Amino acid sequence: MLPGQYIELVASDKHVLRSFVISPHDPPRAALVLLQEMDQRTPAWAQGRSVSSASLPGVNRHIRDMARQYAAQGYLVVCPSTFGRGSSGKDYGYRFDAGHGRGVRILKPLEPLASAAQMLDIEAAVNFARQASPSARVGLVGYCWGGLLAWRAAARLDNLQAVVCFYGGGMNAPQDRKLSAQAPVQAHFSSGDAWMTAASVQAFAQAQLALAATSGAQAPEIHHYQAPYGFAHPGRKSHQPAAAGLAYERSLEFLARHLVIQA
Repeated sequence: MLPGQYIELVASDKHVLRSFVISPHDPPRAALVLLQEMDQRTPAWAQGRSVSSASLPGVNRHIRDMARQYAAQGYLVVCPSTFGRGSSGKDYGYRFDAGHGRGVRILKPLEPLASAAQMLDIEAAVNFARQASPSARVGLVGYCWGGLLAWRAAARLDNLQAVVCFYGGGMNAPQDRKLSAQAPVQAHFSSGDAWMTAASVQAFAQAQLALAATSGAQAPEIHHYQAPYGFAHPGRKSHQPAAAGLAYERSLEFLARHLVIQA
């Protein structure tokens, strides 16, 4: 198994964020920034203790495992902690810890995290990837909340060559479906459920096709799966191995097509 390590990156507003970084055995064929799902963490301030660098959140096990998989395919992978602003402490994975009176804060950890600030963290990870591998193209892959952030980054950052969104909860909302991506995007949507209804996904696709027709923007490459939200995560009850495997293979093909420079 390929090793990995945590480093500290500094965003343009001086915020320090931990990032899990892993390199392939050979020179990287390209670079990826990998964004994790919404998870639940116990804020240090809720425990009455100070926040040290060592207690700042990293990324969850699933994203570390995915980083190793992408690295095995020849990619330099950078996984920034998108929960570093305002939250820190123990990683509870995906179980709610409502028994200690922290249910609401744990259930909705992203509410106090401004999307604009997250873009600074993502940009810091992209810049690091470019510095670490100057000749490589850089792509972005996000899952769940990370998929939404990836979609927003595709519209707001101009230094990405490919973006993959796994069931980005929120990107099908009215304000986000109107965004215009500056890089090629591949989106993997689950079948209709409470988080992502079939109607909202269809509305997203229609809005993007209309935008492409009027502005010349490139419409996302969209794939639908008869699987529940979160189907790519092995640690969740919603995991669907067949759908996860197909989406991963499609992602690898898409990333290779847009990121790997042919000799």
